[in-house]
Amino acid sequence: MKIKLLSILVLLVVTWSTEIHARQYFDKSKDLLLANFDLKPDEDDIHSAAALASMLQHPDLSGIEYYVVAGAYGIQGGTYITSAVPGFYNSLFGTQNQKWTDAHTNWSASVTRVRDKVKSILNAGGKVFVQEAGQSDFTYDLCQALLNDGVTASTVLSKIIVVQHSQWNEDQATQWKLTWVKNNTDYNKIDDGNSSNNGTPGYNTSNTTWMNQAKASGNPNTASKNYWTLADQICDNWNASWENPNIAGGGVDFSDCSENWWIFDIGSDADNISKFWNRYVINTPTTGGADDINCSQLPTSLASSSTITVSVPYTASQSRDVVVEFWSSSWLGNGSTTVGAGSGTATISINLSSAPPAGSNYIFKTSIRPVGTNWQQNTDFCQINNVTVTSGGSSQSAYGGTAWAIPGKVEAQNYDNGGEGVAYHDTDASNNGGQYRTDGVDIENTGDSSGTYNIGWMNTGEWLEYTTQFNSSMDYHFYTRVSSINGNGKFKILVDGNDVSGTKSVPNTGGWQSYTTLTTSNVNISAGVHVVRIEVVSGGMNLNFWSAWASPSARMISEVETTLSEDIAQVHVYPVPLQQHGDLTVQLPKSHQDSQITLFAMDGKQLPIKYHQEHAKIIIANTSIPRGISFLRVGTNTQAKTIRIRK
Repeated sequence: MKIKLLSILVLLVVTWSTEIHARQYFDKSKDLLLANFDLKPDEDDIHSAAALASMLQHPDLSGIEYYVVAGAYGIQGGTYITSAVPGFYNSLFGTQNQKWTDAHTNWSASVTRVRDKVKSILNAGGKVFVQEAGQSDFTYDLCQALLNDGVTASTVLSKIIVVQHSQWNEDQATQWKLTWVKNNTDYNKIDDGNSSNNGTPGYNTSNTTWMNQAKASGNPNTASKNYWTLADQICDNWNASWENPNIAGGGVDFSDCSENWWIFDIGSDADNISKFWNRYVINTPTTGGADDINCSQLPTSLASSSTITVSVPYTASQSRDVVVEFWSSSWLGNGSTTVGAGSGTATISINLSSAPPAGSNYIFKTSIRPVGTNWQQNTDFCQINNVTVTSGGSSQSAYGGTAWAIPGKVEAQNYDNGGEGVAYHDTDASNNGGQYRTDGVDIENTGDSSGTYNIGWMNTGEWLEYTTQFNSSMDYHFYTRVSSINGNGKFKILVDGNDVSGTKSVPNTGGWQSYTTLTTSNVNISAGVHVVRIEVVSGGMNLNFWSAWASPSARMISEVETTLSEDIAQVHVYPVPLQQHGDLTVQLPKSHQDSQITLFAMDGKQLPIKYHQEHAKIIIANTSIPRGISFLRVGTNTQAKTIRIRK
């Protein structure tokens, strides 16, 4: 009996262990690929990025969610390949800070951007697969940011799937950060992608055949040809501190994409370089036959309109659907037509719910597929990134002739010139308030203490656009002055077509002319001209004005922090989040053991602080840290790091 019981216990332990460590698989409908490239010190990440972009434009991965980090390095020395950013990464993945971010330029801002993207995926029930094509330092900081923002440790453990293929990458990570990531995420160490016949494809060779095929004028895969031509030019021109011998000799090294091969469970379809090249670089279709779609006639610039008409050359082996989708950071609309066997040019119209705002972050995705099927059955696919939408010639412009300066305040009635469907959308053609302007927007005298007019009669689906000049690249707080008598009103704020606020609910303020101010925090905006849209999600609100000012944390963080030295960037604070008992420890690098610390409240006020120092550690008394969110600044007058503390 004892032997049988022991056998049962052993079986249970083995079964439990197997379940805990069972491999997770990527769900294309809801999961996120987070591709972290170190770009330091050799050029393999140039090739790996080109390879990943080739995969993303293929039907295998059409429409998946992805985000890319450049500069996700650890403690290694050598040069950061700055020539890859932003131009090369923009061409591969789309607009910077929307589909990719440069952690080398601003580590903390990049962590915040990725945190927000990852959290939205987790909240929607998805998982995040981390292609660790670098070191785990960035992944560690990301996980801490998620924990500080309310994501549970169990969610991080079960829903953050980290994939690493290189022992060198692990050796170059900050070891305590790597240890934490291994213990607190679903960490998967696969066989080295630099070698063949070891369980991974071995995407690394000195053979020049592959690069020559990719760059050849006869390569039918135009997108991949462009990716690899640019990659080869950058590697030729960049003076890396360590020259990759295979790349220097005309070969290829995209070994980090062995992690993509594992994440997407591609298996024998691309388990060596030859198969990868045939599938993703020189031959896009996933099935045989003569189906072919061509993006050469799609526009790279178009005027804003609610209807977009394009021409698409095709070859079909039999009756097929030709589909064109229009995207920004999310799907905006699509059009399709059914064609017969043969070659021709399909004319397709895409009807959008409203004219898209001016911007340069749009995408056309074009496919050919069996009649009546969806994107998963695409037989060929191509896409055009960085499509520019203009304001429709001279029809849209800032009211008064000059873009509104931000930081600053914009009165609601000063929406752009251009008329219905271009500068605004209103559900009727008359100005129901009869004030200020003579077009279809409803403007009335305001009873608010600030301003002369407000927008009223705001119905579901209506929107207003404002051409603005953001004077600095930083995090902004957006403030909207609104009222409602019934609490039904909802709206969102978009910048260049990207939702930056989520849906905001207007409370019952007690009257149409009794106003309150709602805040949207920490929206990262680059310096330059941007179009801001206020869009009504649910009617029942008035709008007096909106404004955008530097967030409190942006005011506290010195500009020198955008170029932190590697040692000050290694300052580590724990535990996070801080509990009601136990002190806060600041771990310092050796070169900064004389650092000063300052604690700030959310409103920017400096707080008193009690602490003592133990060699390379500063111990801060728990009683000094207020409940909620505060900011700890560690460093010197010239080099400092600001860390968000949650208690």
